[in-house]
Amino acid sequence: MKKSPLTETIRQLNSSLYDSEGQTPNLQQTVSAISSIIDAAVFIVNREGDLLTAESGSLKLDDNLSLLFKDQSLKTDKGIMQLLKSSEAVYNQTDPTKKNNGDYYYSLVPLNAGEKKSTLMMICSAKKPLDNDQLVMVEIGVLLIGLVKRIEELGKEEEIIRNKKLAEGAFESLSYSEVEAIEEILKNITNNESVVIASKIADSLGITRSVIVNALRKFESAGIIESRSLGMKGTFIRVKNLHALEMIASRSFKSGTY
Repeated sequence: MKKSPLTETIRQLNSSLYDSEGQTPNLQQTVSAISSIIDAAVFIVNREGDLLTAESGSLKLDDNLSLLFKDQSLKTDKGIMQLLKSSEAVYNQTDPTKKNNGDYYYSLVPLNAGEKKSTLMMICSAKKPLDNDQLVMVEIGVLLIGLVKRIEELGKEEEIIRNKKLAEGAFESLSYSEVEAIEEILKNITNNESVVIASKIADSLGITRSVIVNALRKFESAGIIESRSLGMKGTFIRVKNLHALEMIASRSFKSGTY
């Protein structure tokens, strides 16, 4: 049985999504693959006009689209914003605010059908509208992007749970004096970074410098922070697990609740 061009296109899309190690593609990789297969620009955008990710592919963008692409926002384009208001999928539409505009055709399909604030995939093609095979690939692309977004969301949720458990475990490993030291250090964090001078903290809390060093070592071993010696200037630390900062802010770890 002879394979149809559409079947070959679907196979090509499938093969382009995975690297040699078979890793699940991220959102940007998926958008790039779809853009290449459909031969059009692909934008992932919400109904407020915020551009989440995009790939122009081989499409040559005019000055207006290039600026929107750079600014990561479509809000200044009245025509596109009008198209985004549609509650249904639209295909091969021209800019409703411009007369005789045949330069670009837009197709927009919601990723979360039925939701008023859903994210959409917007396809922009030049000179001519998408044909039936390309529109089929648009629908397949919407399905793939929805799946990839959900996988990424689940990954983030799992990371939050993992970081929370690591932070709780790290605090439980500390002595009372070490908890005081860590609290003093982390509550003075700015932009997740700080320079720690152990001798000053030790004097202000009435503890030994070794208590602070041990507390920092435990937190670094647990992956909560990373540190670098600055010699006489102290120790630079960066918080990697932000849940530790949330625990400090709530101050609830002292009572054993997180």
